[in-house]
Amino acid sequence: MAARLRREAGKDAGKQIDLAWRLALCRSPREVEALAMREFLRRETEAARSEAANAGGEGSAEERALVQLCRVLLNLNEFVYAD
Repeated sequence: MAARLRREAGKDAGKQIDLAWRLALCRSPREVEALAMREFLRRETEAARSEAANAGGEGSAEERALVQLCRVLLNLNEFVYAD
């Protein structure tokens, strides 16, 4: 899913988040959700950079953060439990 987001939305975090929500939940993210996910991506990117500096790792920090965002999204109750 993360690879698809990168391919279709490019490197713009806002576009990636919007596409992720539309693919998984069939709606755009609310403003508060989009802001929270932008902050989440920022923190995860920093953590991935730090981790890569210490131990090395596959993929860029941005790619690894996007994978984490997808995991979070696919674990939302709204995704798991259909009304």
